[in-house]
Amino acid sequence: TGDTSYPFADTYYETEAETEQSTQIASIESKKGSVFSISAGSKKLTIKFKKVSVSGKTVKYQVALKQSTAKSWKKSYVSSTKKTFSGLKKGKTYWVSVRPYITVDGSEYFGQWSKTLAKKVK
Repeated sequence: TGDTSYPFADTYYETEAETEQSTQIASIESKKGSVFSISAGSKKLTIKFKKVSVSGKTVKYQVALKQSTAKSWKKSYVSSTKKTFSGLKKGKTYWVSVRPYITVDGSEYFGQWSKTLAKKVK
């Protein structure tokens, strides 16, 4: 008698904001980047890609570029759907891929990489 303990473990309920965040994270992780245009100029490449949307969040993009002889990818972060890489080597082939991402509470969550496309610089 006099036992005031609650017989069940504390239950955690997600707030509406936390539910929305987890929905946004799941949404971006299922999205795939899509490059629809690569144009080569004099020592530069311009990449255009399709816009991705996630409810309530600004989607940014990570663009990766790799030269045929390079060991690693050069990554660039942009908030538009177009990126120009300049100062490239004439006559060399470069590979390009893009993926969307969002930032939630200081952490970045990424979508899937697009198909890798190649283009030779003029």
